[in-house]
Amino acid sequence: MQEVMLEEKSFGQNTLLLSPTGSGKTIAFLLPLIKHLSDQKSALVIVPSRELAIQIHEVFRKLKPGFRSVCCYGGHDIKKEIDALSGIGDNEPFLLIATSGRLKDHIERGNVPTNRISIVVLDEYDKSLELGFEDELKFIVTSLSHVSQLILTSATHAMPIAPWLNFRNYRQIDFLKKDNMSEDSKYEVIDNLEIYQVKSPVKDKLDTLRDLLCSLDDDAQVIVFSNYRESSERIAHYLSDHGIESSLYHG
Repeated sequence: MQEVMLEEKSFGQNTLLLSPTGSGKTIAFLLPLIKHLSDQKSALVIVPSRELAIQIHEVFRKLKPGFRSVCCYGGHDIKKEIDALSGIGDNEPFLLIATSGRLKDHIERGNVPTNRISIVVLDEYDKSLELGFEDELKFIVTSLSHVSQLILTSATHAMPIAPWLNFRNYRQIDFLKKDNMSEDSKYEVIDNLEIYQVKSPVKDKLDTLRDLLCSLDDDAQVIVFSNYRESSERIAHYLSDHGIESSLYHG
């Protein structure tokens, strides 16, 4: 995947990168960005969570590309972010990594030199839509006047591409597994593992989760995974309030 992303035909062309979580897609899109920065152009990576923003920032620094990078996200000291953004030189290429809400705030304050950003990565674009960040993304993308290339990453084929992205004539790089998949299921079939889907009648799935847990055997031991620290805390507090004993772990 990383080799494909470094091919010459990927440069300057809108790209949809489909890849499972944990498959190395961060480096897959960072390597072309580094080449882009070496052409004295600046880039932006938009992510749905602060944990992902920090992770990408750390990976970029470990690559030691020799370019300035700034990481912005909610909960971070905004004064430090403003100082970092103001320290970017007029002719200096830079990489900005940010969550959509904090980035929108900086753009509205005039802290981001939007006219210098020519390539944008929407990492985990499907998650941003799931979490309701479409309005922020629309504001950000329409605020950038010199974008020549968009890169969208997603872990699913079932992802609507908003018309305001102007995502035309794009190249699709698909590294999602297709083997061992049934025609009517998006879930990978693994030996000795039974997979069920429980549909919630409402968007907030906590009541459905409680009903599911209460339907299991009394001696059943369960692990509940969630995508974000805040979600894990909310689930644990909810279960505790409803008399279900649990332990909470997150990063």
